[in-house]
Order: sequence, then structure tokens, then C-alpha cells
Amino acid sequence: METTAETINISKIFRIVWSNIYYIIIVTLLFALLGLFTAYIIPHKYKSKTTLNIQASYFQHPLVSDLLSDVSDPSELNAQRLALLRLALSTEFLDTLGQKYQLFSHAGSNTQHAIDRELFLKKIEYFSVSPTSFQISVVADTALKSYHMAQDILAQMTNTLIEQRYQSLMRARSAILKQTKLLNSTMSNSGALVQRANLDLQLNKMEGSLAALKSRLADTHPQVQALKSRTAALRAQVSHLPDQASETIDDYTRVFLNPSSRTSTQEIYDDLLKKLSYLNIVLEMEQDRESVSYLTVIEQPTLPFTPFFPNSKEFVLLGALFGMLLTLIRITYNELKRSNELTPHEAAEIFKLEFLGELPPLLEKNRILLLEILPKSVVALPLTLRET
Repeated sequence: METTAETINISKIFRIVWSNIYYIIIVTLLFALLGLFTAYIIPHKYKSKTTLNIQASYFQHPLVSDLLSDVSDPSELNAQRLALLRLALSTEFLDTLGQKYQLFSHAGSNTQHAIDRELFLKKIEYFSVSPTSFQISVVADTALKSYHMAQDILAQMTNTLIEQRYQSLMRARSAILKQTKLLNSTMSNSGALVQRANLDLQLNKMEGSLAALKSRLADTHPQVQALKSRTAALRAQVSHLPDQASETIDDYTRVFLNPSSRTSTQEIYDDLLKKLSYLNIVLEMEQDRESVSYLTVIEQPTLPFTPFFPNSKEFVLLGALFGMLLTLIRITYNELKRSNELTPHEAAEIFKLEFLGELPPLLEKNRILLLEILPKSVVALPLTLRET
């Protein structure tokens, strides 16, 4: 019995839908056309895309790796890449680009200008599509504008990446150069101090020899005069050299006065000179910014032929679905309103009466007349007068 009821209900639903099939088709088509018309009249937006590859070698400095730390963690590298791309979209660049393509209101206040800049920034998207590749896109109201804006943004990002790496190497070279100068000065001062100590020792020996010679010979003796001359010349030479008590000798220099420190200083100095030479080579190689090895443009900016928004197919589909939904709601509402009306079969089953048949369709003016001429016993039967 339950199966029969379900079958009857399903067949009834199909019968209702079939009886309104033309209404459903017409309304669905109308709303689909309305969706197409809406997609045609609303402002179109176009999106141009490009893909930039930033290799891990960008963050590596193989010639001076022991001085400049190399990053190897993928998540940290990805965060640094994103930070560099965001750095390229500076306020100055956004203002220049906005003025170039007339994206900002010229008569607006500083607050309005800042709002326009933020809205423009939201139209620029950049996200990771692989561990080393990033897709960059920009949305504009025309295809050519989005294409040229994507070209400008790609050029700005590549220039920023190259400049940041170049400046990093320049800072490293400046630090190494400063340290080599300091070590050179330190070794020069320490050498002067060692020379002063040696000359002081020789001067003391010569003064002792002069005193012993004076005890045996007169001051006018040629040997005494010659030794006096040599002593005076040595004393004059020593007077031009700094000693450890001199204010020109700093504490950093005094650390390297012992022989072991001087040896270590010389080794460090030689190593820094080597690294300085390496950095000069790298900087010279990266002067040609068109052929850097750590940046690759995988996909040049695309010229969009169809609008990014609105999508005509999506609008037609949404319109058709909305129209179909409205028709189903309307049909369901009408059926619920008629739910209190019973068919002859339903009435006969409820009242447990025998179903004799249905009267043929009658005009409105003949309905009362028919009831007047029918016998009362016939009228009492569960017959329903319906229009078809």
C-alpha cells in the first residue's frame, strides 16, 4: 500500500510538471535571456596574467656563502619572495601607475587618493603556483589597459628583485672593504710598533756602546763621533714611530701585537681580500640586468580576448536556474492552494462510495440548470463539476 501511494505521488508530480512544461520552458528561457542581457550591459573587466620564476639561487651567494647567510627553508624562501614582490608595489609606483592610466580622481583629497590607491592595489594579485613560481595578474576595464599594466608591474617587480640583490651584494662588499681597511691599518700600526720596539732595542745597545767607548776615548775621537752620529740618526728615526702609549694606537690594534695574533690577522686579511675580489666579479657579472640567471619570466603578460567579469555563460546559466526555480515555486504554490479540492476518485475513496463517473464539461450558465433537472438521488452522489 505504501509503495502504491508513493507511485501515485510521484506520478502526480510528473503529471503536474508535464502539464506546466511550456510555462517552465518559457520562463526559463526568458530569465536566461535576461542573464545574457545583464552580462552584456554591466561594465566588463579584463584580467592579464604573467608568471615569474624566482629561483633559490637568488638567495644564495656561493662565493661568499660563509659571510652571507643562505636560506634553505622552503616556507621562509616563499615568504621572502612574497615580501620582495610586495616591496615592488610601493606607494610611489602605484601613484605613478594610477596617474599613467588615469585610475585616480584628480580632484580628490588625500584620503580619497589613499582609498583609490588601496582599491587599485586589490586589483593586483600575486600568489604562488609552485615552490619557485608566482602568478601575477591585474584587472582593468579594457583588455589593452590590463595588458600594459601587467607589463609595467612585471618590469617593476623584476627590477626591484634585481636591485635588492645587487644592493645586498654592495652592502656585503662595503662591509668587507671597511674591514680590510681596518685590518690593514691595524697591521700597519702593529708593524710600526714592532719596528719601534726593535729600533728601541738597537738604540739602547748603541747608547750602551757609546757610554763604554767614552770611558776609554775622548769625545773628539773619530769612533766616538761616528757612534754619536749613528745614535742621533737612530733616535730621530724612532721619534717618528708610535709607541704603545701613543693615543693614536687604539685597543683594537693592541690586541694584535703578539706574534700569534699578527699571524691570524694576516690570514683573515688575505681571506677578506679574496672574498672582496669574488664580490667584484659577481657585481660585474650582474651589471647586465637582462641576463640574470636567478629570474625567469615563464609566461609573458597575456592579452585577454574575453572579459574576466562578467562571464556570459555563467550569467545565462544562473538566469536559467533562477527562472526554473521561480516556476517551480509558483507551481508548488498553486498546487498547495488547490490541495483542498478532491478529485472524484479521491472523494469516492474517502467516503467509501462507488464511483459512477464524471459529468462532461459544462458551460457556467448551464451548471445550475443541470442540477435543477437531476433527481435528488443523483445529485447526492459524490460527483464533482469541474472545468477542464
